[in-house]
Amino acid sequence: MLGSIALTWLVLQLFGLVGRPIARRWFDALPDGGYAFSKIVGILLCGYGVWLLAMIGFGGLSLPLIILVAAGVAVAGAWWSASDAPRIPWQRRRGMAFGYEAIFLAALVGMALMRSYQPDPWGTERPMDFAFFNAIARSPAFPPHDPWLSGYSINYYYFGYLLMAMLTVVTGAEPAVGYNLSLATIFALAALGIAGLVSNLIHLDRRATEQPRRTTQAGVWLATAGTAALVLCAGNLVGAAQIASGTALIAALPGDQAARALLNGLGARAPLTLDPPFRGEYFDGTSQIVPSDQAADFNWWNPSRAIWDDYPAGDGGQPYRRYAITEFPFFSFWLGDMHPHVMAIPLVVLAAAAGLQLAARRDGPRYRRDPARLGSVILNGLVIGSMYAVNSWDMPLGVALVIGGLVIAVRRTPAPRAIAPPLRQAALTALVAYLAFLPFHATFRSLVGARDPLIDLPLLGALSRTLGLVAWDRTELHSMLMIFGLFLVPLVLLVWWAGSSHPMWLRASLPVALIVGTLIGAPLLALLPLAVLAGASALERVEQPARAFTLGLVMLGSLICLGIDVVYIRDVFESRMNTVFKFTYQVWVIWGAAAGYALWWLLARSPQRWRLARVGGTLLVGVLAAAALVYPWHTFGRQLREATPIGLAGQTPRDREPGGAAALRFLREQVPGDAVILEASGNGPGDSYDPEGLGIGGVSASTGLATVLGWPGHQQQWRAGDPQAQAEIAPRQADVAQIYATLDATVARELLARYDVSYVYVGAAERARYPAEALDKFAGLGDVAFSEEQVTIYRLR
Repeated sequence: MLGSIALTWLVLQLFGLVGRPIARRWFDALPDGGYAFSKIVGILLCGYGVWLLAMIGFGGLSLPLIILVAAGVAVAGAWWSASDAPRIPWQRRRGMAFGYEAIFLAALVGMALMRSYQPDPWGTERPMDFAFFNAIARSPAFPPHDPWLSGYSINYYYFGYLLMAMLTVVTGAEPAVGYNLSLATIFALAALGIAGLVSNLIHLDRRATEQPRRTTQAGVWLATAGTAALVLCAGNLVGAAQIASGTALIAALPGDQAARALLNGLGARAPLTLDPPFRGEYFDGTSQIVPSDQAADFNWWNPSRAIWDDYPAGDGGQPYRRYAITEFPFFSFWLGDMHPHVMAIPLVVLAAAAGLQLAARRDGPRYRRDPARLGSVILNGLVIGSMYAVNSWDMPLGVALVIGGLVIAVRRTPAPRAIAPPLRQAALTALVAYLAFLPFHATFRSLVGARDPLIDLPLLGALSRTLGLVAWDRTELHSMLMIFGLFLVPLVLLVWWAGSSHPMWLRASLPVALIVGTLIGAPLLALLPLAVLAGASALERVEQPARAFTLGLVMLGSLICLGIDVVYIRDVFESRMNTVFKFTYQVWVIWGAAAGYALWWLLARSPQRWRLARVGGTLLVGVLAAAALVYPWHTFGRQLREATPIGLAGQTPRDREPGGAAALRFLREQVPGDAVILEASGNGPGDSYDPEGLGIGGVSASTGLATVLGWPGHQQQWRAGDPQAQAEIAPRQADVAQIYATLDATVARELLARYDVSYVYVGAAERARYPAEALDKFAGLGDVAFSEEQVTIYRLR
């Protein structure tokens, strides 16, 4: 295991060296010269180059192609950085580099250690991640084939999987090991990026002000590393609330019942009657809470469902409560699903760094007749475009971060014609963002939107296919505080101080809106004056770009949270479950980084007259941080205390069946990547998540080979924008079952030919489902390519 980690670290250092010259030139206005972002820059540019060449016919994801592209990126970076890029004194750069590398190494090793306790790439939705990850590595041509729908390419945000698969191709790791090290890599890149963002904010602040310093360089590093740790390792406050109240139901309760349950848990801990009884998901019908020792039986899942909405009952009775997903980074890494929203974290931070770079430049957003500056504009567009291909939900955030930096830059150069350069730059950035990933757009059908509009009116009807109005109750105050309370304390204090030059009525509107919003059932209404105050203060403080940019992050997060309380993105779930999930995840990252800087400001830069607020705010943040660390303490902490690591070579149920591991190895090593293999599919039209525990979809997921049909339920989601592909799912499911179950070899042969199947897999899952006499027919349809214990693989003639 240590050898695999060391090799991964070395490969990431090499990508960092490739990206270093470009990052230094791109982020020339940042105090660290872009060092913190070098690794993700190198990975992104190399991955993009490999993907683009593969899309235009240069094969698949091969090591020679990766080396060729990396060499090209290195040469381009050396040429670009040879221009008049500012030189950062080595002594300061060395200190920053050592600090960053310590954070990066600790994060990489720490996450690899956590994955070593539960390394299986199976359970929840890990199989789909594992399938895409391996299929991209095996596809001989691009766009990569869909491992769970043969004959089709992947219709998902797959660029993040490509970046991680590229690293695994370079290291040569086994698929399961590569999968777990990819999670560790994402975590380490995110930690490094967040630390770099906070460090640059702090150093820009120290450079821009003559105020006396109350912190040392050690304090700066404590703020930097501490912020990265809290953003990525802390949980929300639901875990602590569960223990304090003695019930896992606490997050699902309405505000008044939640308050009673919490006070009861902190006091008498007597049985508590719910009047009316709870009506909703997970806990339907619960009429009494009996407090118990939640520390001993910690519910790690429920904190990811911290917002609950009341949906009107059809009979006019008690509303039905349904959750919205509120994952946070540590939950995601603990769960182990390598989903797009997880892989996008380093890119979100990179986009924030690009915005900060624009805000920090002293000469404004000009690029004409300056090839070096034009390169930065192109890179900004590439980052935004890649955010769509990694996780499209994040692209609007990337646009807002870059535009925010441009707005600050414009305010810093108030010449009469200064508006023209940023407009040209914004237009060019948008053009690059789209054109750079044009092959992706040409082969991708959006997963969101509905066929039928909510409103039968021109323009509004088209818009209503994508957006729906939140017609049920809004987010409750206690839910918002349990998710973001830790970050909001320093952020609100920073905004309150920064808004001191504005009329008192503007600041007073914040508590007034909170009170009025709570009374009318929309407490997040308070985020509107918070956003206005933060935005107005940012525009006033453009000569202090760190503060202006941080205030902009507060405004952006406030508008996002307020927005998802009003509208949602329509998808197959036809609720705001996914909308809340994807957008609050973004806010966690940007508010978390901003809160780290805001807390440093509170301790080091706040006015002397703010002593009471400084002490009180710091103590409150400390208490909330301790409460937020309850989650990792009772998950990974318990694992460290009670379990033993088993390594990174996880297994699927298909590996564990007798002969399965050898069979999968045969398919990886002896079968070409474009072959189609048949394995058992789900039983029902919505089957996903392998409910029988047989490893359905596991052969294709483990090998990257395409099968006729994997998980039908997930294909229904991925093909929501492709009626033709959707129409094939049910017939394919029936055909797979018929191929295995029929005794008529002629029927089986015709169906196998229809889907161009080359290999048939008969393992424990197939033997459990279908009679032996039906499976025997395959001996007459092909030759035995592999046979060991319970697994036989037939190569069709």
